[in-house]
Amino acid sequence: MPAAPSRYAAAESPAHASDSLAQRDAEPLIIAAIAAHVGMLLAPARVEFDDGVRVELDGAP
Repeated sequence: MPAAPSRYAAAESPAHASDSLAQRDAEPLIIAAIAAHVGMLLAPARVEFDDGVRVELDGAP
């Protein structure tokens, strides 16, 4: 007998098992909450080190 469809099937991403849509949607909300908590604006920033390594920050003062 085939398994019953999941009641969460509509929420599952058919595109890719590791799709991070939920994380991408939550990111601006999390950054805004942290900014409010610490009392300063946070914005994207790039840090580049002398050896050429770059780090992209989603929320930096």
